[in-house]
Amino acid sequence: MAVAGAGASVVQRRDRIAVLRRGHELWRSSGRFRAAGVFATLGPRALAFSYDRYGPGRARESLYLAPLGGRERKLGDNERPLGWTRSGQLLTWRYDGGFLGLDLRASDGSLLRRVGARLREARFDPAGRSVLAATRSGLLERFDGQRWRRLADLGRLGFGRQSAFEPLAGGLIGVLDRSRVAVLHRDGSVFASGRFPAGRGRLSVAGQSGLVASATGSAVAFALTSGTTGYGKGGRESLYVLRPGDRRAREVYAGRLRFAACERWASLSWQGDWLLYATTEGKTLALDSRAPTRRVDLSGLVRRLASFDAQRRVHAQVEWAR
Repeated sequence: MAVAGAGASVVQRRDRIAVLRRGHELWRSSGRFRAAGVFATLGPRALAFSYDRYGPGRARESLYLAPLGGRERKLGDNERPLGWTRSGQLLTWRYDGGFLGLDLRASDGSLLRRVGARLREARFDPAGRSVLAATRSGLLERFDGQRWRRLADLGRLGFGRQSAFEPLAGGLIGVLDRSRVAVLHRDGSVFASGRFPAGRGRLSVAGQSGLVASATGSAVAFALTSGTTGYGKGGRESLYVLRPGDRRAREVYAGRLRFAACERWASLSWQGDWLLYATTEGKTLALDSRAPTRRVDLSGLVRRLASFDAQRRVHAQVEWAR
């Protein structure tokens, strides 16, 4: 279950779907839903959500809209909300012959028009209230609710069809594949880039892009994992930082790990120039990205306080104090 909205979360209580923010319930469904998964996005005065239904022979995903404090209404099947534009319109996506199609709906849920077809990938940019999309030909474009704007040709930047992208903090856009990483400004111009030998490892940090930007957009960090990840396997994980104009990422930390699980995670978060790095295995560091020898190893503390499962995965949430 997931929700797109600052500080909000989705829960299911006795077959009813609810959205919480800071511990307070914003909305609860009138109907009952035996949901396998829920995705919701909060607008100024309404909530759009889709859910995967249990049971054979039924449409797997249905789209609903509800005013905050009001009753939900079904809009259609096999459709998922992306986010709300600045003008309060709802953007949704659906599978279209193996690719993605985009629809634009009014604030009351009525379909206004089809705005995209046969897209390779689409991501909602919460800061820009717009959609970033990659076309079949490798163009990166933005739709703001009114028009499409071309940002970059990913092929000319050296990226193939397996590349992924993600909106980042500070208005940046991250693009990566197995051997190359680039960060773009909001308008598609290059912020920084880097390249790695093919097959050296895979980029692995929190988030689907594998890149984490500072709040001001002045730096981007990522982790590169080398070796075969898997329970009991050994490998190396390195942290890198990109700053404006860089054509080579700077390594700020490297260490060996014995992986706790096949599906592992490594998370990064910024506090000024400092990075907080935490892994499935309990490895936890805070370091100064400009002077990386200045670091605090919190691994021992986390391992003393946290619990571990049978695959040695740590069950703890480590984050900066607010």
